[in-house]
Amino acid sequence: MTRRNPFPGVSRAVDRHATVRWRFRRRGLSCYLPGPYASTEFRAAYEAAVEGAKAPSRSRTSRGTLSWLVEKYLANRRYADLSPGRRRNLRRSWTGCATRRAICLSLALRSSTSKP
Repeated sequence: MTRRNPFPGVSRAVDRHATVRWRFRRRGLSCYLPGPYASTEFRAAYEAAVEGAKAPSRSRTSRGTLSWLVEKYLANRRYADLSPGRRRNLRRSWTGCATRRAICLSLALRSSTSKP
């Protein structure tokens, strides 16, 4: 007799690095669940996925960097409340600035050291 999966919609996936990951798929939603199988972190992400929300993804940026700051603001509620056009303009300028942070920092230093 086969055992029933206690987490419907979850399947075991082995990636190209031979790492076992747990994937949730249901009604067009597909996401990887963090943590070991059946851990508290896994269960919380599973419940969020069942509710229809994506599992929270880990940030790829280092804490305290300009990219981290931009990422945090773009995830903020105040950003979500802006009009679509304003959000688009901010995202374009800030994500471009974060990737070219040396240019942004040099411009900031130049403007702060310039004498009127």
